Amino acid sequence: MPAHAVLKEALIRSFEVPVDEETKVTYIVMEYVRGEVLKDCWDDMSEARRERVCDQAASAIAELQSLHVDRPGPIGGGRSRGTWFTTLGAGPFHSVRELEDWFTHKLDVCKRYNRAYASIPPFMGKFGKMVMSHMDVAPRNIILEGDNNICLIDWDFAGAYPVHFERAGLLNQVREADFCKRMLARMKPYEQEINDLESVTWAITSAYLI
Repeated sequence: MPAHAVLKEALIRSFEVPVDEETKVTYIVMEYVRGEVLKDCWDDMSEARRERVCDQAASAIAELQSLHVDRPGPIGGGRSRGTWFTTLGAGPFHSVRELEDWFTHKLDVCKRYNRAYASIPPFMGKFGKMVMSHMDVAPRNIILEGDNNICLIDWDFAGAYPVHFERAGLLNQVREADFCKRMLARMKPYEQEINDLESVTWAITSAYLI
């Protein structure tokens, strides 16, 4: 096994089995993926190989985003977690309107404490369709298999979110600047949508209890 080779778990499916009227048991079916963590071998890779890996990762994101889901948040329900939600999580959200209302409230908090311009409009009607999103695409979450195909792992933050959330998540990664720069070049900019999203950063990170 190469120096960087590891075994990582990959989710195949999950399902719930009712025990009684109030209790359910959740089963998760997983497999191990043999390969190298991208984070551990990125610096030693050739320019051509880096480009191939980023092409595959961008293709995987596009494939995910071709899947539309009516209800935002984790598939099957639950609280949304990750970069664009508070440390306590948020939701569960039962509709796109509820998700927009949550972000509008965070925007109002920022405006109240002079952390956002008063002219920024609320989020109502801004999010559109929800698409499947990984929400944590990073070298630490990518496994290179023996044939150089990639596997995305760690789906803790995944769910159905607005299409620009994936790009916004990459913009917030500072430790893997080269990887993120290459990935962002392969994605639509969504400049206004991301500017709106970033306007609530203070309420999410510093005033998350309000």
